[in-house]
Amino acid sequence: MMDSDWKYVTKDYAEGKEGTVSVININGTNAILKQFKPKKSVNKLNKEATLQQEAFELGIAPEVYTVDTRAKRIFMQGIEHRLVDTAKARNPPELTENEEEQIINMYTCLDEHSIFHNDGNALNIMHHPNGQIVIIDYGMAKRIDAKLRKKAPNGPNIKYTWEMLKRSLRHHGIKAWDNLVKK
Repeated sequence: MMDSDWKYVTKDYAEGKEGTVSVININGTNAILKQFKPKKSVNKLNKEATLQQEAFELGIAPEVYTVDTRAKRIFMQGIEHRLVDTAKARNPPELTENEEEQIINMYTCLDEHSIFHNDGNALNIMHHPNGQIVIIDYGMAKRIDAKLRKKAPNGPNIKYTWEMLKRSLRHHGIKAWDNLVKK
């Protein structure tokens, strides 16, 4: 995608250890630009984009529009807002049982399709414009191999990522239910 094809709406909306996320406009539609630091390898960039696109095809992540390996960018479908912000506005601050069930079902689906998200940060759970919850940031994601499957026979996303997410939610002052996942 050429630089003339889009413009910033909110530059550097969020910053992480690997780069920045900005809201951009492409032909009248908001989208997301994930701009990586120069040290990000092309292989890791492509792996992240590929796993996110596979998750999109499962209904779990925003669609990847294109990857610019020269400029170290991923252009993806726009997302509304962080689930954390929605949950914090509630009294008491908590996820609804429906939201938790959606997240658990998404992690289970990723397990079934051999994608280990591996980043249970509450800021990675977003609302899609259609109201659905989606999981973003596949930078730490990897394929589930036999060794990982053996360590977590019920799925590593349920065993590890959900537990990380619950700790992250508590860190943000949000209650997460414990009884929805069967150990």
